[in-house]
Amino acid sequence: FRGENCEENIDDCIGNLCQNGATCMDRINEYSCLCPPAFTGPSCEQDVDECSVRPSLCHNGATCTNSHGSYSCICVNGWTGPDCSVNIDDCAGAACFNGATCIDRVGSFYCQCTYGKT
Repeated sequence: FRGENCEENIDDCIGNLCQNGATCMDRINEYSCLCPPAFTGPSCEQDVDECSVRPSLCHNGATCTNSHGSYSCICVNGWTGPDCSVNIDDCAGAACFNGATCIDRVGSFYCQCTYGKT
């Protein structure tokens, strides 16, 4: 504190050590750092391993890879999207002939022939 009667709180956030975009919160004779979701620690200096904290982030057999301030999902064949929850439409680039119907599967497709065709 400062002032004639010690009535003024000194801003302890001046020159603070908050990192990674954290917000400094001034307190009485100290400060604290309000960390963004991807960081932790007294000064928000530690990266949160989202893959360990929330193992269900990636779906359908995908591999979760932690990175500084984020994570990514490496999808297995047939899946796409940020969390690998979107089935790739394999019929989009497929060619079925003689009136056959394309049936999408995970990572593949098949052509269902019309009656009498093989």
